[in-house]
Amino acid sequence: MEKEDNKGVFQIQYILSSYEKLSDGSENDIFLHQLAVQRQNMNNIKQKLSCNDIELMDVLQKKFTEPGTVVTWQKQSLLWDKWDGNDFVIHKDGKIKPEDILELRLFNENAELRLVRQGKGFKGRIIKDDGQGWRLYVDTVSRIWGKNEEKADEQGFVTLTDTGRRLKMEIPAPMVKSEYYGLKTRNYVGEVGDMGQLGYLDYRFVALEATE
Repeated sequence: MEKEDNKGVFQIQYILSSYEKLSDGSENDIFLHQLAVQRQNMNNIKQKLSCNDIELMDVLQKKFTEPGTVVTWQKQSLLWDKWDGNDFVIHKDGKIKPEDILELRLFNENAELRLVRQGKGFKGRIIKDDGQGWRLYVDTVSRIWGKNEEKADEQGFVTLTDTGRRLKMEIPAPMVKSEYYGLKTRNYVGEVGDMGQLGYLDYRFVALEATE
């Protein structure tokens, strides 16, 4: 990732300034209560996961039945793909070998499943935003390195090229054609500890977007 917008900075500043203004009285008590409830709700929308290499595809198929975007950090490369709710779109039929994966993130607008290599298996979690929405969060978009100079292929992928570093990477392209693309990340804000301080409770990938 290279470039990050400033929207998230302004959002967190607004949240913090609003919190500081509620210095006394019942409004402050209500606000603290809402934050405490939100911290508890984080456990309601997040489920811990674990599996071994053989169980990986079964966990993905059972826990993430919606279409999404997947990125895997592997021993030899970084791979992007689409997920159709049951299998990878490009790297299907075992082309992505579980034993080579160091980290995997499968995500869409509603959820993210993340697994990290732990010995001979994986540990992680799935986050699903609750139906009423998370009260406090910060969305940011960080530009991915490389420039797109061609239209998407038949599978909806574009190739980002960094000429200076002689690097190329294929990503699932959003519907809007652009020279540059970014990764939208959602950071969940809530009360950390018992002191009423605001902080990030967790974060997840949301979508790939066209950006400047």
